[in-house]
Amino acid sequence: MSFSNPILIDIFSHYTDNSTMAGFVGEDGMIRLRFRTADDFEPPKGCEQILSLLYALLESNPELPMGRVYAEHQREILRETVYRLFMVLDGFSSVKLSVIVKAPDSDNSTRTEYILTRTKTISND
Repeated sequence: MSFSNPILIDIFSHYTDNSTMAGFVGEDGMIRLRFRTADDFEPPKGCEQILSLLYALLESNPELPMGRVYAEHQREILRETVYRLFMVLDGFSSVKLSVIVKAPDSDNSTRTEYILTRTKTISND
């Protein structure tokens, strides 16, 4: 999963140090995460579902640096996310989700990619 969202970066930066943030936020401002999950899910259809999927994956992967931050400060992160929900949802851009499913007892796998590209237009009316 990779995406840009400066509001989520700001929220998570309140609960961890810069070296931990550098582990999942690139110099280009993109958040890049890899998760393992046994759950089968439909690709998200919008920003609300991306946020929901992100937090569900973080909750089920507390061994990852961002998952650990989320686990340790879940209540505060959720409170701030809800308080700033419109900005968080509006902050998503360049979302790319790749789902690789390996067949049991086989080396075969399937890959599904979901890409959400959002652009903003400013009008001077």
